[in-house]
Amino acid sequence: LEFYSNNRSKALSRYQLTQQWRKDEKIYSIHCRPHTWFPKLKEAYEHFIHGFTPDGMPVIYEAPGRMKLKNLFRSGCSVKDMINHYCYLMEYLSNLEGVLMDLHSRANDNDDDAWQDELAAFAHAKQNRLENDSVQFGFVVVMDISGVSPTILSGDVLTYLQQAGETNSLHYPWSMRRVVAVNAHFLLGAAWGAIKGVMPASVTADLLSSKQTRDGALKQYIDEDQIPVEYGGKSKYPLGKHPFELGLKKLVLRQETDVADFGD
Repeated sequence: LEFYSNNRSKALSRYQLTQQWRKDEKIYSIHCRPHTWFPKLKEAYEHFIHGFTPDGMPVIYEAPGRMKLKNLFRSGCSVKDMINHYCYLMEYLSNLEGVLMDLHSRANDNDDDAWQDELAAFAHAKQNRLENDSVQFGFVVVMDISGVSPTILSGDVLTYLQQAGETNSLHYPWSMRRVVAVNAHFLLGAAWGAIKGVMPASVTADLLSSKQTRDGALKQYIDEDQIPVEYGGKSKYPLGKHPFELGLKKLVLRQETDVADFGD
């Protein structure tokens, strides 16, 4: 309701639209279907869940300057497949506590304290935020834009970014709270404008230079122990190895196993 300036009619209309979309696209069962493009997609576009903000929002680290989406599209992956992955990720993040608890209970690895400690700290921070925040689901993106150029953002790549932004605005409103672009160089110009132009209008976007990134400027948004070493923090997990990221991979693998077992 707040997202639509307390316009109840518009808020209800959008809610009904989203409910129909979830039914039409079978979003409610997206984690029950194999995610066949996951390995190649993660390789083509580096993005990892790592830690959370002081107010309990997961953080995604992306590196668009190193993406190879054009090659991925040439191999048969479509923009629709990419949007399916985006929704898969959104549903995981928005149900993080429940999904991780279910995954680890099935795997009988509750003796591993690492994921439990991280999840407990995240849930506590999130609960504190929700005392003053009406929007349950929120996340932050740290976008490493070193190597980004206008030539990367063309064709299907730009179409995907636009559709992902539209999907977020329509069906996950106010979830992407902030984007912090790091390792920005002085010649960024048009490339940053193109990226910022496809973000949801509600997003706060900040730009940190390479020097600011090296000097630890991310700490004004994220606690030092939640920032990977690669970006000036002291997280005990390497980027790509955080329990939240490993949980996502475990979820994808579980679906593949369940389908194989069903086939047998």
